Amino acid sequence: RAKVEADLSHAAEARERAEERQREWEARDDQLAALRDEARREALDLAERERGRILDRAREDASAELTRAQQLLESEREAAEQWVRRAVWERGTALAGRMLQRLAPDRVDAILGERLVEALESSLGALDEEDGLTVELAGAAPPSAELVSQVREVMRRALGHAPRLTTVEDPSLVGGYTVRAGHHVVDASIAGQLAAFRELARELDAEALRD
Repeated sequence: RAKVEADLSHAAEARERAEERQREWEARDDQLAALRDEARREALDLAERERGRILDRAREDASAELTRAQQLLESEREAAEQWVRRAVWERGTALAGRMLQRLAPDRVDAILGERLVEALESSLGALDEEDGLTVELAGAAPPSAELVSQVREVMRRALGHAPRLTTVEDPSLVGGYTVRAGHHVVDASIAGQLAAFRELARELDAEALRD
């Protein structure tokens, strides 16, 4: 009987130890489950933060691309408007010059011939001996003998001798005349006046855009 009681006592102790170990394993399982849950939550939080960063970066990139596209469109629009304005100026001034020349060609050439002589006289100080080696008088129509004589006389006074003067016909001048003496050019042509007007219009347009 004593042996049986001893065996029962040992069995009870063994069962208690087994139950204790079971409780320890269950506690460890609970800890592991808690750790797994915490790790899962941290992973989800990290993934959500990364997702937020990716979305923010994507929005920033999209906004930057949209801004660049808008700037490009605005630049292209301004370039197109400038091209249209330039085309209108050039077309309009060229048409005005041709109309003026057709309506009163003799009167226009006479006025521009007078301006040519006046411009030559006002620029006498800019001429030197080298400029007088060859003088070319060009006109949209052949210059009159009177104008040739006036130009030759102005150049004679400037240089101290009558220069060798040649005349040429240049339809691109539209109307009026030019004188080329060496590197010195005096322009009293319709084409020259229209070019000056177009340049002035471009400058005024550029100032308006800056303002």
